[in-house]
Amino acid sequence: MDMTVALTRMLVLLTPLAVFGVGCAYEAPEPFVQSQWLGGREVDAATLNAGREAYSFYCYPCHGEKGDGRGPSATGLRTPPRDLRAATFKFAGVIDGLPHDEDLARIVKNGLSGTAMLPWPVPEEELNDIIQYIKTFSPEGEGWRDEDFELGEQVLPGADPWQGKSEEAAVEQGRTLYHSMVMCYQCHPAYETPARINEYRAELGMAPVAGFRESLWRPAPKASATFTRPMPGDPPCSEDDECGGDDQICRFGRCEQAMMVLPPDFTFNELRDGTSLPDLYRTIAVGIPGTAMPSWIDGLSEEDIWSLAHYVQYLTGLRGSAERERIAERLQIDTISIAMRDKTGDEARSSP
Repeated sequence: MDMTVALTRMLVLLTPLAVFGVGCAYEAPEPFVQSQWLGGREVDAATLNAGREAYSFYCYPCHGEKGDGRGPSATGLRTPPRDLRAATFKFAGVIDGLPHDEDLARIVKNGLSGTAMLPWPVPEEELNDIIQYIKTFSPEGEGWRDEDFELGEQVLPGADPWQGKSEEAAVEQGRTLYHSMVMCYQCHPAYETPARINEYRAELGMAPVAGFRESLWRPAPKASATFTRPMPGDPPCSEDDECGGDDQICRFGRCEQAMMVLPPDFTFNELRDGTSLPDLYRTIAVGIPGTAMPSWIDGLSEEDIWSLAHYVQYLTGLRGSAERERIAERLQIDTISIAMRDKTGDEARSSP
């Protein structure tokens, strides 16, 4: 096990001991005495009590006693721990609905790279108990407690149509789609110059882009209405208008600030849900709920989605390479020169 991962895991596990050992006020919640209807089925009290105990050991330090993402280890963590009450999970692999138990199990087992959510080797029985218990965090009539709840459509990667074919061709098709029809560079960095992007668009019969966003070689942060962070003082509220500020949202009775989600630079950042081709396929096909990343399962062919997965995997292989630095430098120079040209043209047009 990586030493950093091991030390972080040890710190997380020791936090409850430190908190409870110094006499902090903590009242153990009353045990469940009756079964509960969660996620369309009855879960017995014994499972929920076992789940609570396992949750307290593995999950409480970050996700908190109430599942609100405010555990004693949560302060200062970037990305903040998920608020489990909302039952929205970025990488559950489902479309338009709640995740299946096996989707949640995959997240716990694999963790989320680049965050404090580490891979946890939880025994299967304990893992099931935890998954059932976190469903109790949903408010009455919402999420797992909604009688009309629906599980999302699972997207399971099938056979890669590029397997046995040219890897170079797969990457090139993905590169073209990334910089043309799919327009991934609107949020993620572009890895081709504006001139080349318009050439890709012309190849597909698309009109050229007249103006590109500034800093095209960098990710563009986007505010999320789903993922939030606490505000000082926890201002109470009953609706968004009472919060007042920009990108402030009323969630579970208190005002919170919308999180700015930074789309990854594939040549630099770690990818949360893995870099294997099936992992990348699933993320592209499903999208990422609560962010600007849409689902492409109905917008692209299987071959196109897989080609994008091949291209993104190719980009992740450039991390720390001289090629990555050359791409960034070329894009920065090219984009700045275009911006200066456009500015000069605007000034000339506005001159008397």
